[in-house]
Amino acid sequence: MEYRNAPMDGLPSPAEILMGHCIRTLIPTLPLQFEPHYDCSAVEKRLLYRQQWQHRYDLHFRPLKPLQENQEVLFQLNHQWCKGKVTRVEPQPRSYIIKAENDREYRRNRFHIKVFKPVQPLDSRRTVEDLFMAPTRNDRTTNQVAQTHFSINSPFPVVTQTLTSICNTAQTTRADRTIVRPRHFKDYA
Repeated sequence: MEYRNAPMDGLPSPAEILMGHCIRTLIPTLPLQFEPHYDCSAVEKRLLYRQQWQHRYDLHFRPLKPLQENQEVLFQLNHQWCKGKVTRVEPQPRSYIIKAENDREYRRNRFHIKVFKPVQPLDSRRTVEDLFMAPTRNDRTTNQVAQTHFSINSPFPVVTQTLTSICNTAQTTRADRTIVRPRHFKDYA
């Protein structure tokens, strides 16, 4: 009992933290010590700290866009994303009722909902060959190493490269910086 009533390291005693005042013990004390007193400065410091933390958090946080009724969404159900439709918007902030594909309704917060973006169907007029023949970054630059040969039998150009010409040219990164190999990687044979 005496141990619970003893303050330690500038903090109030465990009993004082729990009940707000010192408890009666066998040691004679003044009756004023048994009256409850609260340290308002500690509460103010905690409140100020929370306000500062909230301000720093709100600097980088933006609210998600609100959803409309009958909008198709993906929502989280048992750690999986399921497809559904918003049936109604609740009066609580950021709360929505979603009807899943299994005809059950779920209430979800906006944090657990993603807007469903359907996959665009492929253009039936485009073929696989068109995708391969589309200009790429390497096609726009003049590559003297690659030589294109056309054959009458083949409808597609065939690109051939020679090994000696590749070794003589400098390689570049995606940012068009030249790659300089260390000296110990050079072959002096």
